[in-house]
Amino acid sequence: KGLFFRLGPRNLARLVFYTPDTMEIVSNILPSGLHRVLEQKSLTVPLGFMSEDYYYSPDQRMVTRKELGISDDTTVLITVTRVEKRKRILEIITGISDLLLSSDIIYVIIGFTGNEYQDEILSCIDAENLEKKVICLPFCKDGINRYFSAADLGIWLNSSASIQQAMGTGLPVILPFNSTTSKLLKEGETGYYIDDNLENTLKKALISGKATSVTRLETEGINRELFSYRQVLHNITRDFE
Repeated sequence: KGLFFRLGPRNLARLVFYTPDTMEIVSNILPSGLHRVLEQKSLTVPLGFMSEDYYYSPDQRMVTRKELGISDDTTVLITVTRVEKRKRILEIITGISDLLLSSDIIYVIIGFTGNEYQDEILSCIDAENLEKKVICLPFCKDGINRYFSAADLGIWLNSSASIQQAMGTGLPVILPFNSTTSKLLKEGETGYYIDDNLENTLKKALISGKATSVTRLETEGINRELFSYRQVLHNITRDFE
């Protein structure tokens, strides 16, 4: 990679990165004389989603909730990611456990593959009496759209391509604020950055009314303009038109 990045700024028309951190890493590899060239030729764009695959579907919402035994009035939180320690799922569960127990809220986790960390999660669910409040499902690549449609809020504490996929369905999301996520949300419109703690941010999202399906089509439209791969491709190629 080092050789590629040292040659790239001089020989390529455009260098495209998907995280701001990458730009900084490449700058550190290059001699100072190439920093200006890198700045002129680089573009940072986010990961996106295929709008044909990720969209809000009221029908999928109804069918999926019925399959999961969840009523129409229940608020559904969701995290879709490969469940491993760095994804901090256990931290999410402990952070919202009181709210789960005291409210009509279900938390759905999709991404179980079988490992020791997942055993920790299941033990925590049992210890906190959350068996009826947390639904754990296996990892799958296809058919995720229906789960996003069935949910009301997404929660992630670490980066994942599924964040943008969820946003493609108009799902409001709760995220930490960092260099990877800082450009993803319109605060209070398409989601919320965690301020003091996760539980308080979740309460704020629920109170605001942005966790209901009423705003889904509006939010879906905003996110399509930013993160659909059609728009991402346009952003990459527009300087060559």
